[in-house]
Amino acid sequence: MPPLRERGDDILLLANLFLRRYGSEYKKRIRCFSAEALAHLLNYAWPGNVRELENKVKRAVVMCDTPTIEPQDLGFKVDEVPGCEALKDGHLLCNVNQLDLKGAKAAVEKALLTRALDQSDGNVMQAAKALGVSRPTLYD
Repeated sequence: MPPLRERGDDILLLANLFLRRYGSEYKKRIRCFSAEALAHLLNYAWPGNVRELENKVKRAVVMCDTPTIEPQDLGFKVDEVPGCEALKDGHLLCNVNQLDLKGAKAAVEKALLTRALDQSDGNVMQAAKALGVSRPTLYD
């Protein structure tokens, strides 16, 4: 049987299976993975194979307080955006050979949100104020 990293969409099928299993077991109302989380799942090397995937999803279900699982819930660093490289000054250098405005916009928004939350020590209200948006907008 090939390693998990070579089985493409099986990763997503297994991740969703584990999401439903542990969501039910822990009585969590988590609906799905974010697009960024799915990208991380597909691009990760999976040295621990299926067991590592199961553990990451289980941890995410237990720790997540929102209806959508994000990369950081899975234990991925937020600045690890697929196709992008985090620079020492906090900027992201992204490969733009493949034009994808939606993906680039999401990566930039994610980097800004992460930086604002880091600088405010996780205080959502302060992060929203620093970004010039309302708290509900920040949650969206």
